[in-house]
Amino acid sequence: MRMRSLPTMTMLTLGALGLAAAPGCSRDAAVDDGPEINKPPISVEDPEAPRPAVNFPAHLRQKDPTLNAFIEKVLEICYRGDYDAFRQLFGTAYQPTDEKQFRQVWYNVGNVDVILVQDGRQKEPHYYVLAKVRLRTPRNGRQERSVPVMVFKEAGEWRVGPPPKAAIEELRALETQPASGPASAPAPRPA
Repeated sequence: MRMRSLPTMTMLTLGALGLAAAPGCSRDAAVDDGPEINKPPISVEDPEAPRPAVNFPAHLRQKDPTLNAFIEKVLEICYRGDYDAFRQLFGTAYQPTDEKQFRQVWYNVGNVDVILVQDGRQKEPHYYVLAKVRLRTPRNGRQERSVPVMVFKEAGEWRVGPPPKAAIEELRALETQPASGPASAPAPRPA
């Protein structure tokens, strides 16, 4: 199976969105994951480094507490700059960015705010998450980016990957709607 590589910003934001998953054991054996595993997070290696602020508002929480916990975990991984945990978030069909790129992006991310969680309306649990990422230093003339992420179950565990193009377009359309507009409301919070 050929793995898809994801853009670095999307990958870091995925780490910022919070998922817990076991390593992708079925990934291609030829893929080089780097010389070391179990390295400490960047926040431990460089305790003086500024950490990104992360936010998952209560009104965006979904009915499924395991999904909410996964999103929180992704945000925690992003906050810590934990590359090893970040790599484990992805579905087996996706190859995370390398550690060098991860570190470069981590040092430039100032804020990650979850702004939308939408049910993918599919048979299997499937959600789309949209995050607003604010950079410390503008990149390609932009200080802020909207980053869509697909959250899905694989082998009973939540994973992340890139959403299909149609889902990205729908998320971005919902993002531009006024708060009182017809955008689909998030799922109700658990009582």
